[in-house]
Amino acid sequence: MARIDLLKRGGPTLDFPYTSQIEGKLREARLRMGKTRYRVLYFFDERRTAILLHGFTKDTASVEESDKRIGRERMASHEARLAIRSTGSGKREPAKGGKGK
Repeated sequence: MARIDLLKRGGPTLDFPYTSQIEGKLREARLRMGKTRYRVLYFFDERRTAILLHGFTKDTASVEESDKRIGRERMASHEARLAIRSTGSGKREPAKGGKGK
């Protein structure tokens, strides 16, 4: 939670060693506990809100393609939901409750 609070305070300008860019808007929050490395993929949406996409234990030198794919798919899903909620006037409709709705 401390790393997420740091991300909240630092916003999009929080940089290495706390975060690093993966590709495009996709970034990783970096955390180590003992010898275990944890990562959380995230991005900042058009509202400058940090959207946490996927957490995992990093066992390799670079982020696995399967983890990046999950992040990209969840990022695209979030952006599609925002686009649907947008109205012609630029206002946002209220979010729908529940999963899968």
